[in-house]
Amino acid sequence: WSGQDRLCVNLTLFNRLPLHPDINGVIGDFTVLELFDHRTEHDTVIADTLRRVHGDLLRDIEHNLFDGVDFQRLLKTRQSMPINKIVAPVVLTSTLGAPADASMFELVLNDTYQGVDHAISQTPQVWLDNKAYETEEGFVAEWDYVEQLFDPAVLDAMHDSYCRLIEHLAELDWETATFPSLPVPADDLALIEAANATGEAPDRDDTLFGLYEAGLDESRRAAVAVVDAGTGRSHTYGELYDDSDRLARVLSTPGTLPDRT
Repeated sequence: WSGQDRLCVNLTLFNRLPLHPDINGVIGDFTVLELFDHRTEHDTVIADTLRRVHGDLLRDIEHNLFDGVDFQRLLKTRQSMPINKIVAPVVLTSTLGAPADASMFELVLNDTYQGVDHAISQTPQVWLDNKAYETEEGFVAEWDYVEQLFDPAVLDAMHDSYCRLIEHLAELDWETATFPSLPVPADDLALIEAANATGEAPDRDDTLFGLYEAGLDESRRAAVAVVDAGTGRSHTYGELYDDSDRLARVLSTPGTLPDRT
């Protein structure tokens, strides 16, 4: 969905530093951000990819006193980026692997606690927060996002693909299989099919260049085709044809281009 194999993901980490003997009794937000360099590996088995990601993350956490906010400030200063430039707008908030009695939202102080009626995470400069946690009923993939930035149909398709990918992963042998590709949404497939439904191609030998070449009589050769606005020099249709013909002959000569496997 990002259109790239490398993506900076904002991770939220708990960082309750042992600054006081009673720090574990303090109620507060001890969250810090970690900018994780995610790299997609297409030919590596799932287990090896997860081991590599796990190792990279542990090495990053060793430097969490210089957190994601500090890094973004340094990056913007060194790269002379605008202050309002958003660097990493996608967040993963995960409590998977936490103790069974831990919860992302539940904070039971005493027996008067009534439970959560509504909860939402709102973070400045964040477009999408992917929250992954567990309840008694199982795994939950909950997304908070800026409604003004996304088409609801696109978010539904993204979330559906995400859940299908997790289900597919659960059925694979991680020691032999590679990460599956995300399925193309049915609406997108229908749009692609409709765009390609142009009917049968005409049975003829004419090409675009052939039509251009056929219409290149003497008067056409002398007509101006392009004017270079920088130099003011004009080029006729005849000059363009002759130059492209010479270039094609050079490129087709054996030894002109390096061998490629």
